[in-house]
Amino acid sequence: MRSRRTLWVVLGCVGGTLLVTVGLLGYFVYDTAASTGRNRIVLPPSFQGLPADPDGSTAKELAAQLQSGYARGSGRWTPTALVSAVYRDAATGRTLVAAGAYGHVLRPSDQVDTVFDGAAAAGDARIDGRRDVDPGPLGGRMSCATTESQGRLVGFCAWADGSTVMTLVDLDAAGKAVDLDRVAADARELRRISEIPK
Repeated sequence: MRSRRTLWVVLGCVGGTLLVTVGLLGYFVYDTAASTGRNRIVLPPSFQGLPADPDGSTAKELAAQLQSGYARGSGRWTPTALVSAVYRDAATGRTLVAAGAYGHVLRPSDQVDTVFDGAAAAGDARIDGRRDVDPGPLGGRMSCATTESQGRLVGFCAWADGSTVMTLVDLDAAGKAVDLDRVAADARELRRISEIPK
């Protein structure tokens, strides 16, 4: 009699533990699904007084490169839509290139790494001074670094959250030091005005 009672107690404990584990797993899946894909990106027609270039072929090329990168690596995903814009002032030569995508991003941190891995593999230029920075009130992860493009030193930031993966490249630094804090601030500002609820 006593061994039978012990068996039922043990089976009850195992069953209870299994039920709690399944419940926690279900909550985790629900929470993850509910927190991804909530926002989309709508890039503005101008940013910081710079009008968007109607051609935008540079931004479209960057977006296509990013999309092929999204399909590789441990954080593979298929975006819902690609977005890109080139903001350029012909008088000063300042150029900002924004490109990325939105959709259900399950592993945002991995997507930021994928952007930097793709940039490092894309050419001869080195990625220097990469560091994580404050992503701003929308959360997620943001990293910034410097590289060289067509003989010009440039700064860029990539960020991702449960809905978006974006890159902002600042081509304003020809012949001078790149201020990554400024590039990060620009990225946070662009993110603030362009990442909107679906």
